[in-house]
Amino acid sequence: MTLGLTNVTHSIAGYAVATTNPLGGVTTYQYDSYSRKVKTTNIANGRELKRVTTYHDSGSLATSGQITETGTNTTSYSSRQAVAGKPEAYKIVVTDALKNATTNYYSGSGQHWRSEGATYPVGSKNASASKSDGESMPTGLKGVSTEW
Repeated sequence: MTLGLTNVTHSIAGYAVATTNPLGGVTTYQYDSYSRKVKTTNIANGRELKRVTTYHDSGSLATSGQITETGTNTTSYSSRQAVAGKPEAYKIVVTDALKNATTNYYSGSGQHWRSEGATYPVGSKNASASKSDGESMPTGLKGVSTEW
C-alpha cells in the first residue's frame, strides 16, 4: 500500500512491518505474541537507530530503549506497587539511563495524580516548577515533588 510517497508493507495480520519514506529511509517493526510493538529499526543515510521495548509479565511497560552505533539510552519502569493508605492506588518508578528515578502515583482508574523525585543538576539554583496558572516558582532544590 502506498500513502503519498511512503510505501508501507503489512503482515498477514495487518500490522505495519516496514515503511520506506520518499527519501529512502527504511523503518522496520517487530511485534511480540501479544501484538505489541517490541522493536523499531530506522535506517537512513547509513545510520541505524533501534528502539526496543520490553514488558513485565503483567503486560505493563518494563523498559524502553534507544540503541545507536555510539551508545544505548534505556529507561526502565517498575511493576505497579501498592500505595499505603490509598486503596486501589499504585505507583510506578521510572529510572532513566543516568539512574535518576521519578515515582509517579496513579489512582485506581489510572489517573496520574502525583510525581516525586524529578532531579536537576546538582548545584542548580535556577530549577523551577510551574503552578497551574503558569506562574514559575524557583525552587533551588535538587528534588521536586509535584501534585495535581
